[in-house]
Amino acid sequence: MDQFASLINERIEVLRRKLQDTSRRNPLIHNVLRAKSGAFLRIVDEKPQSIFDHLVSAERNMVLAPLPPLDIDPTDEESTEFKNAFLNA
Repeated sequence: MDQFASLINERIEVLRRKLQDTSRRNPLIHNVLRAKSGAFLRIVDEKPQSIFDHLVSAERNMVLAPLPPLDIDPTDEESTEFKNAFLNA
């Protein structure tokens, strides 16, 4: 019986080290968020605890909306003042 207990304890220690992996191999803490990535969902301007409370504790749905598209050039960069400052920089 002691053999089984020691074997189980050894296996648990091995698994514990894998769970505590903080290297780049752990996809839960090292990930690259790309625009076309479907693996992760980026939620902006919201506290993690409030998301958890809303979804898990209150068992409610959450409506998500995409961010508006970014302009290629900000409108203030089209002004004559900006263009002159850029040329003189």
